[in-house]
Amino acid sequence: MSIGKASPTPENPTPPTPSGTWSVSVETRAKTEAANIDGALIKVTPPAEGSTPVDVQLD
Repeated sequence: MSIGKASPTPENPTPPTPSGTWSVSVETRAKTEAANIDGALIKVTPPAEGSTPVDVQLD
C-alpha cells in the first residue's frame, strides 16, 4: 500500500504533501463481515498532529 500526495482537483489544484507518520492496517475478516463489506476493510490513520488529503494505492 502506498500513501502519497493527493491528486489535484478543481477545488484544490495544489494539494499539500503529506507529512508525519501514517499507519495502515487491514481489518480482520470478522470486522469486515460485521461491517457488511464483501472484501477488504483497510484503515488509514493519519498522524496525531494533523493530516492532509492523500491518495491511497493498493500494490
